[in-house]
Amino acid sequence: MVETELRAAEVVPAVADRTVGAGCRKMSSPRYRWFFVAVGLLLVFAAAVALVLHFLPRPLSSGDYLVAGSVATLITLLALFIFLLVAGLVTGRFFLRPRRKG
Repeated sequence: MVETELRAAEVVPAVADRTVGAGCRKMSSPRYRWFFVAVGLLLVFAAAVALVLHFLPRPLSSGDYLVAGSVATLITLLALFIFLLVAGLVTGRFFLRPRRKG
């Protein structure tokens, strides 16, 4: 498949522009990346609320919902912190970006 793309790129240079890098640039945009992080964190929050409510004894009072939301918020913030920590270690930019001189 790679050889076919390379041959097509030699014959028609426009084919290389469409096949090789067109889709990668859009998905690596910071806007899409943060959108998927936010959706993932919302799913973590919903799953945590569902699990906590499942294990609380019935009948549920308003205080039980407060506890479920608090625990789910804690779990979601821990997931965000772990994600940022791992992403910072992988990319080499830990928490702060280096300042530009000049």
